[in-house]
Amino acid sequence: MDVAERMEVLLSLVSHVVCYKAAREIVMAKLHNAATLAVRLNMARREETAAALRELEREAGNKATVDALRGLEGKGAALWFAALRETLDEEWG
Repeated sequence: MDVAERMEVLLSLVSHVVCYKAAREIVMAKLHNAATLAVRLNMARREETAAALRELEREAGNKATVDALRGLEGKGAALWFAALRETLDEEWG
């Protein structure tokens, strides 16, 4: 493997690490903010929803892959929208 090929491999690795770290921070921030909004907006089951979202935020700090982070983000979205559905008047559908 020549120097150019080694540099390409190294840059690819660095790119993946940077992507993972950015994804982790974004997912953790989204979960944190969703928990905060659940309480501030006085959503249905706000304490339960906020606690579950905060637990997912803690888990995100320990996940090793972007796919695992996506899974937590999806779980958080499901919690958020379930609470939102219960909060809105039935006329909203």
